[in-house]
Amino acid sequence: MAGADWFIDSAVWMARATGVSRVIIGATVVSVATTLPEFAVSVLAAHLGHPDVAVGNAVGSCIANVGLILGAVLLVRRARVNRQVFSRNMWLLLAVTAMFLILSADGKLSRGDGLALLLFMAFYVREAVRMGRSSQGAEEDWAAALAESSWGRRILIFCAGAALVTGGSRALVWSGTRLAAALGVPELVVGLTLVAVGTSLPELVTAVAATIKGHQELSVGNVMGANVLDLTWVMGVAALVRPLPIAPSTRLLDLPAMAIMVALLAVTGLTGGQLSRREGLVLLTAYAVYLALLRWWFW
Repeated sequence: MAGADWFIDSAVWMARATGVSRVIIGATVVSVATTLPEFAVSVLAAHLGHPDVAVGNAVGSCIANVGLILGAVLLVRRARVNRQVFSRNMWLLLAVTAMFLILSADGKLSRGDGLALLLFMAFYVREAVRMGRSSQGAEEDWAAALAESSWGRRILIFCAGAALVTGGSRALVWSGTRLAAALGVPELVVGLTLVAVGTSLPELVTAVAATIKGHQELSVGNVMGANVLDLTWVMGVAALVRPLPIAPSTRLLDLPAMAIMVALLAVTGLTGGQLSRREGLVLLTAYAVYLALLRWWFW
């Protein structure tokens, strides 16, 4: 947890020092760092000719981020969010989810599809920067933050925290994948569950640390940004490395489950100014139902 503490403290300091909303910081800077495991696993899996792991890792991470991670965080403590900032990020997440479903409808992600996803990522980053500028806070807050510390020191602490969080998750992924292979579990299931949850551990550890410190809005922004990056950055580069076939079970079960998770988040977040424990329970229940359907499908 020490790495997560450094990570969160530095991210909150960045939000104060720049005057940018914590939701925006969570959806950009923090999300890029916490999706590095997904990026490494999916791109390497694509290169080695394991498309089910590449796709299952990214899609499974999106499902776990909303259902498991955000659901668990909200069950512990409700999160108040800036409705305007949340809605802008939510519409971008809904748009990229719909785009991914359309591109996957023909049963594959081509290099052209990968390029289209990366172009959407560029648009997302541009919009995040624009939203960050429009949501800048009071001068006294960032002035006080700059008086407390320096950019060089905080960036170093942020990177060290990210490295510790990511390194710990990679050790679990390696051991979990070897165990699943020894038990003869299908590769797609490994990608959707063990690998996806393992590579989402940075988001989980970050969310827990943020909740303990009372910065749940950072967790919400991180989950939303991580899902956008999983579908654009991770899948876009993986598809450029090697065109990826989308398994029928993924199109019929996993992609609809991902879309339902995002829709549940949108409904709960856009209709009120906060995400409550009740909504956390709904998300966790939806994730449990998905796991039960996944088990029924393959066994």
